[in-house]
Formats: sequence, structure tokens, C-alpha cells
Amino acid sequence: MKRKEVMELQKRIVQELEDLGKELGVEFGLGRATYTDNNATFKVTASDIVDGQALSPIVEDFNLFASQFGLKKSDLGRVFHRNGDAYKIIGLKRKAHKYPILIEDVSTGRKFKVSTDIVKSYLPE
Repeated sequence: MKRKEVMELQKRIVQELEDLGKELGVEFGLGRATYTDNNATFKVTASDIVDGQALSPIVEDFNLFASQFGLKKSDLGRVFHRNGDAYKIIGLKRKAHKYPILIEDVSTGRKFKVSTDIVKSYLPE
């Protein structure tokens, strides 16, 4: 398979998983693909939705370990501004010691890994 074919396949799978997720009350995530000339493999995760939020591994980690990083569970989903852009805290990867906090650019949806210090310095009290 060629890269373009895998990307198109990935796009279709995401669309189908969105519909299936709505039907089943879960949120699916499609990870990176590996592929050869004849095969493609995708990682798929399914997360329960509780109170309108998918309980993905990064959300679970934030809820369990935020205090170890100087944050509160209630900081999940909070928005802060940096260099004129708005970012939302979306999770935590506790094994990523240098950049454990995951944020999302509110306007573009792009995701970033940042240090705890960055978040704490820009997060309003």
C-alpha cells in the first residue's frame, strides 16, 4: 500500500468509528498506522464517555496523577492564553517527565506536549 492509500483508508476508518461511537456511547481513537506494500495496521482505542468527556488514558492519568505535577483534577479542560493563543489542558502522560502535560490549541485543534512549569505559569489562578 502506498502512503496516500493508507491516509485515505485512515480517513474513512475515522468517519466510520465516529458513527459507531455515537451508536455505542464510546469514543474511538485511531492511532498511527504502520504499513507495508500489502498491509496496513492501525491502533484503535475505545474510551467510555462520562459526563460528556471521553475517559481516554491521558484523561485517566490526569485525574489520577495531576497532584503529583502540582495541578488539580479540576485543571483538566481549563483554558489558558500564551502568546495570544488559547490552549486547553486535555491530559497527562505521566511517563513523559520532561513534557507530561498535553494541551490543545483551541482555534486549530493541534495538540502539543508541554512542561508542567509552562502550564502553571500561564494558568490563571
